[in-house]
Amino acid sequence: MVAIISASGTALPTFLMFPRMNFKNHMLHNAPPRYGGAATASGWMNSELFLPVLQHSVKHQRPTEEHPRLMIPDNHESHTSITAISYAKENGIILLTLPPHTSHKLQPLDVVVFASFKKLYNTACCDLMADTGRSSIIYDVAGLVGRAFPLVFTSQNICSGFRACGIELLNRDIFRPEDYLPTYLINQPLQTSQDECKRTEQISPEDIWPHPKAPLARRKKKKNKKSKSIILTNTSVKIILEDEATLTKERKMKYLIG
Repeated sequence: MVAIISASGTALPTFLMFPRMNFKNHMLHNAPPRYGGAATASGWMNSELFLPVLQHSVKHQRPTEEHPRLMIPDNHESHTSITAISYAKENGIILLTLPPHTSHKLQPLDVVVFASFKKLYNTACCDLMADTGRSSIIYDVAGLVGRAFPLVFTSQNICSGFRACGIELLNRDIFRPEDYLPTYLINQPLQTSQDECKRTEQISPEDIWPHPKAPLARRKKKKNKKSKSIILTNTSVKIILEDEATLTKERKMKYLIG
């Protein structure tokens, strides 16, 4: 489910992605009006489906270059599609990504809304099982989402999410210094009894005759690219992404030819 909410306290009709090769309209059975849908083999967002999501947003918000809308997605690679970025720029959408690994603090949906939605969606599934005596199937999903969605995506919950993340109203001091510290493992001394000590002194058959093990594979360590919050619709950023896509395409063609 792709949810799009506004700092004004409103939510767009949701966009559902189904784990199928092709999308059929009857997958939105019992869905509320204006719901959108698409299909992907994995059931997850990818770069090809981000464009239909933007088109769904433009259809209901109608932004223009004179009156643009700021959209804040996370830093997932599916949001860096050149086609989608070009469409957003042409239709008055400014794409500003969140810094990596911060959605648990800066994404209003993750912070406030989704937890309550999951509970009510599970309740709707249980009610369906109680009424029909069967478990839910893929054609029930849209209707179940439609039952839970309006109960959770209220103006109060949405505004609370933006406020808790310090986005609207803007609050630079919403987080404490300890929120930026890395997570540490708690090391506790092992407390072993006499029985445990005796057990550790026993010798297993593997100690006498170890199982053969395959040699360690030599793998090159892949260096992760350092990324940050960026404006994807910025012309300079868009040019860099286009150059990277062209270079990747040339490498693939060279591999196929050579």
